[in-house]
Formats: sequence, C-alpha cells, structure tokens
Amino acid sequence: VNEFVTTLEDTGDYSSNTIQAYESDLKRFFTFLKNELERVPVAADITSDRLMNFLNAENNNGLSASTLHRRKISLTQFAQFLSGRGDFSKKELEEVMHWKQELWEEIYQREVLVLSVEETDRLIETISKDQTIKSVRDLSIIQLILETGLSVSEAISINLSDLDLRSNDLNVYNGDATNRYSIRKTAKAMQSYLDEGRPEFTQSLNEEALFISQMGGRISRQGIWQMVKEWGERAGLSVPLSCLLYTSDAA
Repeated sequence: VNEFVTTLEDTGDYSSNTIQAYESDLKRFFTFLKNELERVPVAADITSDRLMNFLNAENNNGLSASTLHRRKISLTQFAQFLSGRGDFSKKELEEVMHWKQELWEEIYQREVLVLSVEETDRLIETISKDQTIKSVRDLSIIQLILETGLSVSEAISINLSDLDLRSNDLNVYNGDATNRYSIRKTAKAMQSYLDEGRPEFTQSLNEEALFISQMGGRISRQGIWQMVKEWGERAGLSVPLSCLLYTSDAA
C-alpha cells in the first residue's frame, strides 16, 4: 500500500485528499481480508473474488452509491498497480472493473437537493442572531462559499495574505493558476471575523491560515462540514446540508 501511495504521489495527478481517501479504503479492505483469513494477508491473497466480496459486504452495509463507487475506484486503481507488478492478472482486473457498473447510472440519476432562496436567508439569519465568536467565524465561511462557489478544500486553503478587503478581492491558488474572486457580499461578515473572531481563535501571531479552528490552527474539511451540518439543523432546513447551493432562480 505504501508503494502504491508513493506511485500516486509521484504522478502529480492526484490531490492529497484523493490519495488519503484511496489509502483509507484500502485499509478497510485489508482489515476485512485479515478478519476473513484470520491471519495477516499476503500479496497472493488479493484476488478479484476477495475484492468483490469486500465490495459486496460494503454494499450490504447500506453505503451510498457514491461511496461504493469510490471504494470500487480505490480497489481498481490498486489492482492496476498490482497488475503492473505481475501480482494480479488482467482478467481479474476486468472482473473488478465490471462490478456493479450500474452505480454510475444511480449516481447521476439521483435527485439533486438544493436550498431555496428562503432557506438560504433563514440559514444566514440563524447564524447572525447567535452573536457568538464562533458564529462570527461561521457566517464569514458560509457567506464566502455561497458567494464564490468555492469548494471546502479551497476555502480551508486560504491564507490571510490572500484576502484584500480594501478592494474586496480574494485570491485562491489552484495548482499553477490563481483565481481572483470579488467578495462584496461577504466583505462585512469577513471584516467582523477579522476584527472579533480570528483574534480569539488564533494562538500564534505567525498563523497564516485565514479560517482558524477552535483548536487554534487551520480549520479542517471535517470541521467545516460539521459546522455547516449543525447550522442547517438549527435553522430547521428541509435539506440535510453537506454542501451549499442556490436554487437556479437565485443563481
């Protein structure tokens, strides 16, 4: 697994989050295989049947189509790596690749849930009324995501130096490119966060991150997802929040 992960890192084609997800999926597979064999697995134990047995077990656990598909991709990539080493046959690789191909159709045909304009307003109002240091920070994050459409990974990567509230501009670095966003709608909430929230969270004058966790360092992806989920529940929204989207008429 370590060799496989190093290979992915060396290509430069995979984000750190993707590599971590693949590694996590493989650890789950090897735990499953160890329990099945009642011993530590070796390379010869990795067969298409055992890979698919694991996927079937995950399917029986009620995982979503998107999570199952990611598990399949992780195992398929690993099987391709093993095939290149001569430890896995091309026939077995094809068997894994054909496991539950209908997952793609299920993923793309599912209903996309979005917030209405009224629900978006209620979410912002709920956070604004809280009037705590945490709510000041959370409001700036959520308004920024709503205004710019940034992903969570992009939002947590922002440094203090990327922000210019004099011109209401934000620079976000994505690989070799820099994207500039106008944040006029978020500027007031962001200024409040910089004045009242960030100084309370940060534990170091040298901290570069814009958004700081309650532990004093850069906020994590999990921290933002949990924060968004909690505010959605407090606002009584009809959509369980895992991401923030305007409706088409509000875009």
